Formats: sequence, C-alpha cells, structure tokens
Amino acid sequence: MMKEVKNNFFSKRFVAFALLCFFNSVFAAEFQQDIGMQQAFNNILQPGKSPAEMQVEMEKLSKQMNGGQLSIRDQRKLAASQQPGSPRNLSDAARAMQVQSTRTQAANQSQQQAVKQARPDLGDVKMQEEAFAEVIRGAMPLTPEQIVTLRRLYNESQQAAVTSPATPPKPVATTQEIDLAPGATPPVVRLAEGFVTSVVFIDSTGQPWPVVAYDLGNPGVFNIQWDKKSNILLIQARSLFTYGNLAVLLKGLNTPVMITLVPGQKVVEYRADLRIPTPGPQALIGEPARQLPTGSNPVLMDVLSGIKPEGSQILEVTGCECQAWQFNNTIFLRTRLPVLAPAWMSYMQSPDGTKAYQLQKTSRVLASHNGKVVTLAIKGLRQDG
Repeated sequence: MMKEVKNNFFSKRFVAFALLCFFNSVFAAEFQQDIGMQQAFNNILQPGKSPAEMQVEMEKLSKQMNGGQLSIRDQRKLAASQQPGSPRNLSDAARAMQVQSTRTQAANQSQQQAVKQARPDLGDVKMQEEAFAEVIRGAMPLTPEQIVTLRRLYNESQQAAVTSPATPPKPVATTQEIDLAPGATPPVVRLAEGFVTSVVFIDSTGQPWPVVAYDLGNPGVFNIQWDKKSNILLIQARSLFTYGNLAVLLKGLNTPVMITLVPGQKVVEYRADLRIPTPGPQALIGEPARQLPTGSNPVLMDVLSGIKPEGSQILEVTGCECQAWQFNNTIFLRTRLPVLAPAWMSYMQSPDGTKAYQLQKTSRVLASHNGKVVTLAIKGLRQDG
C-alpha cells in the first residue's frame, strides 16, 4: 500500500514538472519572439541610417507581421481547432487570423508612432521628396537658359545706363599764352565728365611756375587735386554742362590767373599748358627768352603744339626728328634740340622740352645734340616766297 502511494506521489510530481517545463518553453518562445521584434525595431531606429534605408526595413518588418506569422499561443490554438472531430475548427481558425491581423495593424501603428517620436526628422519619405523639390523650386526658380538671358539683359541695361548719348570727346594737349593785361579774355580749359585734365603753369622759358593757392567758383561741380607744392592742377568735371571759373595764385606773381572751365565739349584737353609771358622764379639764367619781349605770338604757340600755321607749306627736314613749315620768307621749326645758327627771330618752349623757333628762310640749321653740333638740312623751300 505504501509503495503504491509512493509511486503515485512520484508520478504526480513528474507530471507537474513536465507541465512546468512545457509552459516555460512556451512562454520563453513567446518572450524570445517579443525580444526579437524589439531588437529589429531598435535596429531600424539606429542613428546614422538614412530615411530610405529605414523605410525599406520598416516595410520588411511590416510584411513579416502581416504575412500570417502567428505567435506560438495563436498557432497552438489554431492547431487544436484543426484537430479531427472539432466542430469549430474553421470558425476558430478564421477568428484567430482576424485577431492576429487586428493585433498586427495595431502594432504597426504603434511602431510608426514610436518612429516619429524617436526620429521626428524622418517623416514620410514621399513628403520629404516633395518638400525637397519645393525647396529647389523656391531657391532656383529659373532654368539655366533663363538665367543666361537675364544676365545678358542686365548687362545691356547697365551699358545703356552709363553710355553717353553723344560721341566721346576728342582728347588733345594744348598750349595757351596767358594775357594778364586789363580787358584780356581769360583762357578756356575744356573739360569732360569722367575725364581728368592736367593744367600746367610755365613761364616764358618753359620752366615750372609753382602754384601758391587757388579758389574754385563752383566747388560742387568741379573736383581739383593739388599736392600743395607743384605747378600742376588736376581738374575733373562732375557735371556735363555746368560752367565755372578758377582763380590761381602763382608764386611771386601779384596778379591772379583767371581760367574759364567749360565741360561738355566735343574736345577735352588732357593737358593744358598755360604759359605766363615772363620769366618765373625758377627760370634758368641765360635762357634766350629772357631777352625777348613779353608779347604773345599765337602762331609760334600753334607751332609749339604741333599745329600747322595757316597758309604755310610743309618742309622736309633731315638730321633729326623735327617739323618745319615755310610761311613767306619765314621758317617755323619745332624740335627738341637747341638751335645754334642762324639767329632766330622768336622762340618758345614747353614744359616737356619741346621748342618752337621762328627763323629766316634758310636751307641749313645748326643745332646741339648731346653736346655735339649737328646739321639740319631743310628741303622743299619755295624760291619765290
């Protein structure tokens, strides 16, 4: 009797232990399945993955959950309902599938919500693509061809805005004689907007005459630059047609030099040499001009500027680079060499060393070049002049 009770006791313990092992295996399998799903979900949300990669893995996980893969508990119920003799095998199987589908959809929604909370920067891939395209259209709304056309039209408008409707003025360099006598007409300097004119003051020997001070009639229309020690004023017009005048005080000269400034002409003077018909403070001792009268010679002034005297004939000169014209029985010679013979009738010099002579008609002229005497041969003289 005791032996039979002992056997029953061990049998019951064995059955209980077997049932415990079975339930542990079932719960462990379901727990492992839940752990696997959690690990897959964490792998999707791993930082550093692109939105496209995360979207692909989410779709794979969703297909796996929607593909009819039931949990162990649902599989066991489904298998039991399909045993022969069970009157509810079909209805239970359908109900189990419906329950699993509902559970899967709820899980998908909860996972998508978790993704949005964990990585709000991802959002929907399609919405991101549409937003990116919208940003491109907002930042670069024009095509490359339209941009090229726009730049071309802009350049044309800018060129038209700064182009003067008139012909650009002709640049010249002139020399003018200053007449300081009462009632004399002041010299005129022609300017142009956007062009700088240098006004140079020289004496009768061609030496610089320093500027002491100046005063401008309309400072808002003209701009003047001066280094406060030289004989050169740099003048620029700020307007096209506004006239004005300028008063200049020269060193040692009691009378101010008055100049009329005229912009907007067809000719602009890049350099204007204003010659005072008297020796200045820097005149060289022994210069020929010191013995000359201070009267003005407009013909010789034109010769010094390279202008052919009216009614004269051009002559050919060999021996150096120079110009000569014959007017009646007079020869006008323009050269950089000092003339030694014959004796000249009139003489004038510019700041750059160019000299103008008025000579009697002759076929040969002696000049000095680097300390040596050279002969200038003049051809083409008229005998009946």
